[in-house]
Amino acid sequence: DLDADILRVLEKIKGRVVEQRLLDVARVGGLPYPPTEQLPERYAVNRLALSEEDINARNDVIKLMMHKAGMSMIEHPLGLIGRFEGSQPELTPLFIMSHTDSVPNGDMYDGTLGVVGGIETVRAIKESGIVPKRPIFVLALTGEESARFGLALFGSRGMFHGLTDKELQACDGLGVTIEEALGPEGSRLASMPFFRLNDKFFPTPHAVIELHVEQSSDLEKDGVDLGIVESIAAPVRYTIHIGDRELEPDEIEYQHKKYLELTVNGKADHSGATPMGEENRADGLVEMAIVLSRLMEEEMDRVQTISVGEIDILSGAINKIPGLTTANIRLAGQSEQQVDEALRLLQDRVTLSNTYREGRQTLFDAQAMELREVDDLHDSQFFPGSTIIPRQLAAFGLIIATRNEATSRRNEHVVGTIGTFSLDSSGMIEMKLDVRGIDKHPRDLTATWIREAARRLNSKHGVRIFFNDLPGNDDPVAMDAGLVKTAAEIIDRYGIGSSKVMFSAAGHDAQNAARAGIPAVMLFCPSRNGGKAHHPDAYSSPEDIEKGVKALAALTMRLAA
Repeated sequence: DLDADILRVLEKIKGRVVEQRLLDVARVGGLPYPPTEQLPERYAVNRLALSEEDINARNDVIKLMMHKAGMSMIEHPLGLIGRFEGSQPELTPLFIMSHTDSVPNGDMYDGTLGVVGGIETVRAIKESGIVPKRPIFVLALTGEESARFGLALFGSRGMFHGLTDKELQACDGLGVTIEEALGPEGSRLASMPFFRLNDKFFPTPHAVIELHVEQSSDLEKDGVDLGIVESIAAPVRYTIHIGDRELEPDEIEYQHKKYLELTVNGKADHSGATPMGEENRADGLVEMAIVLSRLMEEEMDRVQTISVGEIDILSGAINKIPGLTTANIRLAGQSEQQVDEALRLLQDRVTLSNTYREGRQTLFDAQAMELREVDDLHDSQFFPGSTIIPRQLAAFGLIIATRNEATSRRNEHVVGTIGTFSLDSSGMIEMKLDVRGIDKHPRDLTATWIREAARRLNSKHGVRIFFNDLPGNDDPVAMDAGLVKTAAEIIDRYGIGSSKVMFSAAGHDAQNAARAGIPAVMLFCPSRNGGKAHHPDAYSSPEDIEKGVKALAALTMRLAA
């Protein structure tokens, strides 16, 4: 009796147990984070794709969980694969999958919930004494996040499609490529679909299920327990370079100098899953760009005293909304009065910015912008205003244009974010742009208008702006309609909770399975704290988690029967 079997399995799934498993994984690469009443033990998770921490999480923790759940394991350079044998092993297997890599200072739920939830599903089936007909595979993938190599979903892309030579050459900030991180044999395996792993043929999966936290606030706002994803957005991404020649640093010996740090206390979040609008986003880089560009344009006669050096985004990544953002500033002149006037000008701008937000519906705190004097900025290089300000104005203009163009199409579920900013020792500026949407046309139109804004800024400021496509750009994808319907029926049939069919604004591994022609579906748990994601403040309650894993288990039992 399948109904009775499913109910027995569901009875064994407990949200508190799953939460503890998530904490076990979070300790690998996790930095202790201030506790809350909801979660007395918290971590800022740092497991960049193919890093030592990422690999250790799978080898030291996930592998043990799989073993205890009764699975045999296959090690792959792009992930760990657990297999729970069925009574008819010749049948095509059912896949449960997600990822265990993270963004810098991320949360413990992102991806890991789907992996741990899959293992808990298998454990509950085994402990219930049930042997499904189909084999069940649980995939703990790496490379979902683009934070390290600028290429999202490369783990699942390699598993289902094989990585191309171009994709293997994607590199991190230190110049290490995916190919180098994997090694020769790892790269060979990553270039072939999983179904040819170790030169053995594996049949195409029967179906793929991915459980994930929503990373937005729709379920929480609507009071709904579970989301069933019918379509997944996809990004177009670029590296933007501003400037085509090296600049000489400013080596004038000024008689009077002050060094300052201008800080915007933005709030980091998932760049794909967080809708546009100041009621949803507190983008530290956008706010910094607005204040500095207005200062440079409106006070051009006095701004030569003010030099802006590097702008640092704490844990910045292409797929994160910039949070804490800090600009290094030097005030320099031949008289003390000149420097003091520049300081007052900056202080007035900070006060004006903070006053503007008072009484507005915004995620920024009331005093989000701060200016403080420091002894020195040894690591920051400054350039003559006549050469660097045009480049900075072009960069700031492009940051603001990205915000404006994406916001104008927010009703079509488009989002756009510049998540990184760097000024190198030669005066070149580099930024990374991410534009996403569930519909290809408005997404691509937004990207086109951002590039048109760059053309206008190029002409206005007399600087060269270059857009380089990043690998991994793709089209939005639909989940399997039959599986979406089946998931809704099962959640209702077994009284797991309320549900709704929805779209995912963030990209996920399941879309690479769907692109390979494999029936795929995603399940979402609510993200609390206003949908916070890609940040240690992300939270889903044990009750949320339990319902999500129970929905996963019930659907697994139905599809594997």
